[in-house]
Amino acid sequence: MLRRSLLSVMLAGALAACDNDPNGPAVESGSLSFRYTGGLPGQFEAGSYSASGAPRLDGDGRPDAAEWALAASHPTEAHHVPVGSKLAVVAFAPRGSGRGDMVVLTLPRVSGPATVQISGNCATVNCTQGLVLMGVGPRDPHRGLAGSCTLHGGTVQVTSVADGRVRGTFSATGKCTRSLRDGPFFDIAVQEGTFDVEVSEHYRTGLGLWS
Repeated sequence: MLRRSLLSVMLAGALAACDNDPNGPAVESGSLSFRYTGGLPGQFEAGSYSASGAPRLDGDGRPDAAEWALAASHPTEAHHVPVGSKLAVVAFAPRGSGRGDMVVLTLPRVSGPATVQISGNCATVNCTQGLVLMGVGPRDPHRGLAGSCTLHGGTVQVTSVADGRVRGTFSATGKCTRSLRDGPFFDIAVQEGTFDVEVSEHYRTGLGLWS
């Protein structure tokens, strides 16, 4: 069963600029991709996911429904997680009509190459989680959710932390559902995952994935 705390506050506010410039500071292009088997029938079925680019901000300093990928830091201390101690690698691949599929990996903020284990029940700073949100809008992804997948097991291999970017690979297994909490559940297996994203200190996720 998906944890309510994980999904009820997921991406509250999505990515919001933290200074007063309504256009926000520039973000360099990033990328995230993977192949997968299984998934959610009719929404996110066996195939591949790919998102690349930099978010374009609207007048509120929030990303529009273009294709993008970046990393953002944990904004405030919550649930005993110190400020800035975790990173969220976030990607958005548009489907059209202002909606798309969002992928989120939250992991400890490491300073160099490291291997971290993905868990479906995170309770510590050193925990790593993964989530796929289907058919959502990037500004308000907790509304209109068409389905979601929670990754319960696997690894993230951070291969490089340099020049303001984090790079790595990942693979995992998990469960998908059309509901926030209830089944039926469908298996998903993620392979050949890669990411190469800028670590932006100008954006905050409000993810709630470390609760």
